[in-house]
Parts: sequence; C-alpha cells; structure tokens
Amino acid sequence: MAIGLGCYYSIRLKQPTLLLELDCSPGDFGALFDIEPQISLDMAMRFPEECRKCIKKVQHNLDILKGMANPIIAEGVAQGQLLSMVEKIAGDYENIIIDTQSVLNGLVLDALSFSRHILLITECSIESFNRVLNFNEILTNNFGVKNSRISLIVNKKQRPDFLKVWDISKMSGHPVSGFIGYDRRFNKSMAITGVDKIEKTRFYKQLCRIIENEFKGKAPGRHKV
Repeated sequence: MAIGLGCYYSIRLKQPTLLLELDCSPGDFGALFDIEPQISLDMAMRFPEECRKCIKKVQHNLDILKGMANPIIAEGVAQGQLLSMVEKIAGDYENIIIDTQSVLNGLVLDALSFSRHILLITECSIESFNRVLNFNEILTNNFGVKNSRISLIVNKKQRPDFLKVWDISKMSGHPVSGFIGYDRRFNKSMAITGVDKIEKTRFYKQLCRIIENEFKGKAPGRHKV
C-alpha cells in the first residue's frame, strides 16, 4: 500500500515523495530497494543533521528511508526524536508516506501524532476487521486522534465476499473509503525491477481512485500521510 501511494504521488502527481519505513520487525524496504543494512532510520535519527545521507533515491521524485532492523532499538527511541528528524527533511518533499507496523509503540505513536492523514488497512475478514477497529478505537479514545484524520480501506476483497460495503459500515460506525480487490498480478517484489511496473496493476488503479476520491485529487497536505 505504501509503495503504491509512493508511485501515485511521485509518478502521477510528479511530487517529491519520501517513503519512510517504521516497520521494525524488520521491514522489507531494505531488500526491495537494495539498501545497505547500516543505512537506516536508526542512523538518521541519531544524527538528524546528516539524515539525508541515509535516504536512497530510487527514481525521479521518489526516495526511500528504510526502517530499523532491530525492534529493541526501536523501543528505545526517545519521544520527539522522529519528529526532530522529519522536520530536517520536510522541506524537501511534498509528501512523506510513513509505512508502520500493526502495533502501537512509541515510535508509531509519534508518527501518528504529526501525520495529517492516517490510512487504516484491513483485509476482508472478521478477524482483520475487528483488529483494525480496535486499533481505531485506541487511537481516538486513548490518544485523541480525530476520526476525521482516519480513512478505512478494505484490501484484498474477492467475489463473493460475505462482508458487503453496508455491513462493514454498520459494524464499524466508520465510513469505508474504498475497497481494493485481490489482484494476483500485484506483488510488492515488483519494486525490485522498477516501481513503474506497479502502475499497470489493478491494485494500483483502484488505490489511485480511492485517494483521488478521498483527497479530491490533491495531496492530503504538506507534508505527511
């Protein structure tokens, strides 16, 4: 999803965009974009004045900053450290797309606190949907995140699915911004040979329509998603 958004803003809208990975489980940006292990968010936050050296340009208008490989190090990040680093580079980009993991830790909460818009992604199953709704409730009730900043997207929808649009809306009390069908042609490993190939997938086209409807064809505001 994050890679698809990166393609949308950098290729379709031609806006300078950064993909920032907060998945420390570890994430997969390093393998997908051939980034050296020692070049990571950890180094960027330790030395914010030199953080641009940790960013890799993968194509025109699209840069990558991969996450930390060690979740223990991520737990030790001080509050505000991520924001301090982001502020150093915010002027370089129209959009910073943050790819988080599906847990709440201090690093993820910091990112959510300064993000203009939050996309909650669920698969079309009761288990996944319930998990995402609980996540949404924690954000709004415990951390004061406004529902207006949150969009719910259902991914990998197949026909026939027993969960229909109106069923999900009723269950959540939160409007669904869009559905993305299961696309056998799409695989995030396509980024290894060039993110431009992702543009041809049904997944990407459906994601673009959702973002255009949600934000009226504009970026959600400088400089963060």
